[in-house]
Amino acid sequence: MSIGKTVSVRRASSFFAIMMVVMLTLMMISTTAVFAAGSEQQNTDQTSEESQNKAIIDAISNAPIVETINQVAEEGDNSYYMLTLSGHVVATFENERDAKDVIQIIDDHFAHTEIEGAVITTEPELKVERVRVESKDDYPEFDDVNDTVTYLVRGDGDTVYFTNEGDTLWDVALAYGVNVDDVVKLNPHIDPEVLGSGTRVIVQKAQPLVRVKIEYDEVVEKKIKYRTVEKETEDLTEGVKEVYQEGYAGYALSTERVTLINGQEYSREEIDREIISEPQDTIILIGTSEPVEEVEEEEEVEEEIEYYEEGEEEAEAEAEAEAIAAAGESSETESVESESVAAPYSGGALAWPLSGDVTYGFGYRTAPIAGASTYHEGIDICAPYATPICAAASGTVTLAGWHYGYGYAVIIDHGNGLSTLYGHCSSLGVSVGQNVSTGQVIAYVGSTGISSANHCHFEVRENGTAVDPYNYL
Repeated sequence: MSIGKTVSVRRASSFFAIMMVVMLTLMMISTTAVFAAGSEQQNTDQTSEESQNKAIIDAISNAPIVETINQVAEEGDNSYYMLTLSGHVVATFENERDAKDVIQIIDDHFAHTEIEGAVITTEPELKVERVRVESKDDYPEFDDVNDTVTYLVRGDGDTVYFTNEGDTLWDVALAYGVNVDDVVKLNPHIDPEVLGSGTRVIVQKAQPLVRVKIEYDEVVEKKIKYRTVEKETEDLTEGVKEVYQEGYAGYALSTERVTLINGQEYSREEIDREIISEPQDTIILIGTSEPVEEVEEEEEVEEEIEYYEEGEEEAEAEAEAEAIAAAGESSETESVESESVAAPYSGGALAWPLSGDVTYGFGYRTAPIAGASTYHEGIDICAPYATPICAAASGTVTLAGWHYGYGYAVIIDHGNGLSTLYGHCSSLGVSVGQNVSTGQVIAYVGSTGISSANHCHFEVRENGTAVDPYNYL
């Protein structure tokens, strides 16, 4: 901040008074020198001109001229100091030191920063001006240094309005000629629709008279929010929603221009952005296909009993044929149609139906969601939506459709009383009665039925009773 100072000129009366003192002193010295010269002329020889000049110089040197001038200046120095802002007086002080202290305090508190590259400006400029008066009786009322600093950097205070019954923020903004949106921002704690009587509303924030502005650039890491997108699909029943893809936030390095006014953050504006990682949207699938009628439990039981009886008859026929061959009997047996009946299970390991983490094992557990069983009759293999599910072994499909809490499911009979179940599928790739081979795609991962996330519920059953799949995998 620069400090301006008005150079005062002595009053004419003081000047003339000083000159009169000087002249009288010189006249007295001259008269003394003349009388001395005349007396010496009568008694002794005439003194030389050089001696007279020396006497005059010595007399002037010994006279109290400087003291007289200082005394007159001191007696006539009735001054005080004004602090001005763009030509307007904002404070008055008895001495120059107080006026300069105001400027120095503001400078020390707000016009210094250790931030590299910061730009500091002060608007408007403060100046100190000297004012002369006839006497100290003409002095104005002087201001306090600290009060003046507070006034300059904070202003006169907020403009506040206390509402009457029936007032709205729109009424208040209109009365003061301000934007209603600005009033709403200044009063985030107030419900614009319900003011009541006596509510304190800030209409305008106090504006500082002196603005020490510091601007600098700052790089900050920012999170980029992800969106939630809904998409329709015929693979799901109408009214069913399923999370196809989980979303996550992205990150960016944002360069922001920060502005401080009198030490307080005034604004922050993004001037550049570098994407570090993009966000991923959450995708929710919404079913549009007609609901599939559920198969009655009694019909399923009858179908399974009928199937097992056929299997037993086939097994008996094959055993009989083997016995005849062992006895050396040569007889022809009728071939057995195998298109709709699974070959006997020959034992050995089952193949994993898909790759993924096992989130729940076989046995007792805490139900993950409402409606889920506390005794888990299989294992849950987690995988992304629509991941292919393969047959764990060759066999015949005995169920392909909606199966109670399993949602869309597939059951394959592998012979000798062994079957596997694949539940919560998003869609199916086989139908009842179809023969499948090991590794053949039979369905796709989903979250239908009583399920909390995309996965395949895999069961192994021995004669209809669920057993631990790890015994076979």
